[in-house]
Amino acid sequence: MRQAAHLDFPVAEYEERLRKLGAAIRGAGVDAVLLTTRDNVEFLSGFTTPSWRLVEKRFWLVVPAGGDPVLFVDRVHEINAQETSCIEDVRLWGTSGESNTAYVAATLRELGLADGVIGMEIGPGSVIRMTPPELDSIREELPAARIVACDDMVGRARM
Repeated sequence: MRQAAHLDFPVAEYEERLRKLGAAIRGAGVDAVLLTTRDNVEFLSGFTTPSWRLVEKRFWLVVPAGGDPVLFVDRVHEINAQETSCIEDVRLWGTSGESNTAYVAATLRELGLADGVIGMEIGPGSVIRMTPPELDSIREELPAARIVACDDMVGRARM
């Protein structure tokens, strides 16, 4: 974790939030979560931008049960991520020549999670900030992974 110029809380607060989430997802038998909503991404990483209101923007956060989180933003928001987020590993869409979903899947494979249990915000009454084809693409890119709803465990960790 790192101190960004415009964090809303001390780095220790974000570390504690991520620790609680890690314990919650390990307890549920989940290997990582892929979070896409403003509430969860901002709460856990500090990343904030007025662009959240733009439906086509994708700001996603992977939180492994036992590792460092990875924040994904587009190149336009690179400086913003450096200024507002405590996440060390910030990856930029569109720089590798891959689609956003292929890039996330490649990162999950890099983290040893290709056949893991991946939590996503897909539970009843939840909202996911990706299109159905994007979700299908992630499932296709990671055929051995099991994608499960993580809304309850993330919510409990946030309490």
